[in-house]
Amino acid sequence: MKKYVLIVSEFFPGSHSMAGHPTNFPLKIKQYEKIHTVRTNYGLWLKRLEEVQKGLAIISVRIWTGKPYKSKQGEIFKYDNTRQVGVQKLLFDGTKYWVGKNQISVDELSKNDGLTKEQFMEWFKDAPINEPLAIIHFTSFRY
Repeated sequence: MKKYVLIVSEFFPGSHSMAGHPTNFPLKIKQYEKIHTVRTNYGLWLKRLEEVQKGLAIISVRIWTGKPYKSKQGEIFKYDNTRQVGVQKLLFDGTKYWVGKNQISVDELSKNDGLTKEQFMEWFKDAPINEPLAIIHFTSFRY
């Protein structure tokens, strides 16, 4: 069975004003406070999540055990086709976020991503405009 790795950050990245502070993402996922993650490359994640839903692959959610990219990864969650994981296309037009014809508030998007509005906006300040992003859902929730 294929295994697709999805790494979540335990700490804010060096480019963020909260660099080095904990994100608490593993705990927030466990407690359903972070019900999705946003990633670039929607087409790739769509293909992967379709394979998971067909029972051909799993998503292995991991964290770095030490320094990112210089340490081993530790699996914290595993999602297969018995879970209600999924993906939605997220578009950002420079001022607003859209899922299909639905405009999504930054407040709701950031809260469901386990961040404050300010943290989310800074984290995604360089997100590509008019290129689809992937919202990878850990639960049955959809926008």
